[in-house]
Amino acid sequence: MVNWQSVWKAPDFPLRVESVVAADASGVERTQWRVRNSETANGGGAAVLVAEDTQRVLLVRQYRIRLDRSLWEVPRGMAELSDADPLATAHRELLEETGIDGGKGQFCGLIYPDSGLLATQTGVGLFVVPHEGVHAGETDGEVDDQAWFSKPEIHELINQGELRDAISLAALSAAGVLS
Repeated sequence: MVNWQSVWKAPDFPLRVESVVAADASGVERTQWRVRNSETANGGGAAVLVAEDTQRVLLVRQYRIRLDRSLWEVPRGMAELSDADPLATAHRELLEETGIDGGKGQFCGLIYPDSGLLATQTGVGLFVVPHEGVHAGETDGEVDDQAWFSKPEIHELINQGELRDAISLAALSAAGVLS
C-alpha cells in the first residue's frame, strides 16, 4: 500500500495534490505525484445519450478555459457527495447540462481519464430516449450548445479535433458508440 501525503488542497474546490517517494520501473526512487479531483470514491460521471429512433448521440459544446477553446463533449462532471454511484452522477450531469432526463440508464463501466496523473475514475452511463425531440427542461447554463450527431459525424468531429477529450472518447467507446 502506497502512503500518499497531501501536499496541497484547493480552498474552495475538491482538488488536491499528493506525493510519495517510490521506486520507478528502473528501481530509482523518485517523488511521484497525483491529483485527486473529488472527495468521493466515485470521481465523476459521463453520460452518453442516444436517440432510439435515429441512433444519433447528443453532445454538448463547452468552452474549456484551461485549453482556451470550445470542444464537443459528452455531458460529464464531478461526483457530489449525494450521488449514490457513478451512474447517478452521470444521470445528474446529463440533466444539469442538457435539461434531458435520460431515465434509469445502463452502467457501462469505469474509466481513468489520465492514469499517469489523476487518481480518480469516471463512471460511464448509457441513456436512451425515444427521439431527439424529447422535452428538455432547465439547464445549469454550463454548456454553450448541444446537438445530435450520427456515428459518422462523431468520427468527423474526432478527425477535425473538435471532439478530443479523453473522458468523452472513452465514454463513447465504453457505450459502444464508436464501433
